Amino acid sequence: MTLPVVGATAIRQATTFGLVFDTVREALIAHAHGRTAVPPPLHLPFPDADGDCHVKAGWVTTAPAFTIKIATGFYRNAANGLPTNHGLVCLVSTETGQIRAILDDQSLLTAWRTAAGALITHALARPGAATLAVFGTGEQARLQTEWLGRLRPIGTVFVHGRNPDTTRTLCYQLNAQGHRARPASAQQAAAADMILTTAPAATPVLRAADIREGAHITGIGTDMPHKNELRR
Repeated sequence: MTLPVVGATAIRQATTFGLVFDTVREALIAHAHGRTAVPPPLHLPFPDADGDCHVKAGWVTTAPAFTIKIATGFYRNAANGLPTNHGLVCLVSTETGQIRAILDDQSLLTAWRTAAGALITHALARPGAATLAVFGTGEQARLQTEWLGRLRPIGTVFVHGRNPDTTRTLCYQLNAQGHRARPASAQQAAAADMILTTAPAATPVLRAADIREGAHITGIGTDMPHKNELRR
């Protein structure tokens, strides 16, 4: 039997924004109801290359298959014109243990699944919250803003990044999508109604003392102990 390998182009053609949101929403509900099995992730650090690898698995217990995902982040790649993130997803039968397909998504599914965190921001932010701050200027900074904009109106988007060039580039991209984005200092950004932190920073980029009462924070880059973009 030839093992199906589905590439990123085919995945992109077969997938819609609504499908991703519906799938993530259903998975979150299943997890809240205790209908999932999600073991702790495996983490491999590569400090000399400023990179790491996560191996994660999950199963919705009513599904006939589970998935294992390999996701890498090598943060110097951008300087060499290479993607920062890469990976693939393996689909495995829960009846026979046989591999049913490999999704060579090049981290596309990881990016979309993470971007669906906009569901959380929309659900937990106040109904009238409109201003948005984005700490970071990478792929998730753009996607989180773009996808949140599909769920609720967004007023001004304050973009705070360490690199002025990438900050201006992200503002240009967001403005091209119809948002009103502009560069901001950390304190200016922290005053927004909704805050997204999307940096793998080892030192804090957002401090509690700068945040207004009632603001909602979604921390995207806080998935490992050494990533400390938030600070009390």
